Amino acid sequence: MVTGRGPTPLPSVGEPAYVDDQDRTGLQWYTVEEAAKLCRRSPSTIKGLISKHQLRRRIAWRTIRRRRQRLQLLSPGVVRWLQRVTLFRETAYLEHPPT
Repeated sequence: MVTGRGPTPLPSVGEPAYVDDQDRTGLQWYTVEEAAKLCRRSPSTIKGLISKHQLRRRIAWRTIRRRRQRLQLLSPGVVRWLQRVTLFRETAYLEHPPT
């Protein structure tokens, strides 16, 4: 995990390839795949919920060997809401998605 605002070093083997994985408060942002693993659902289900409820997300780009890949990063609050809705099946939270 890389923090700071100066020139970005190349990521090592154990670090994620995207650099802007934390916001200014130090919270870690999750990819759709990471959120899907936490919620025990498929990434397409998580993407559908993001679209349906218009959840807050951040768009980032990861480059591997000159090939760009678009990432959707989710805040911890959004991932917590997704867990409550999918994993714990708390339907009361469906009416109040995070903004």
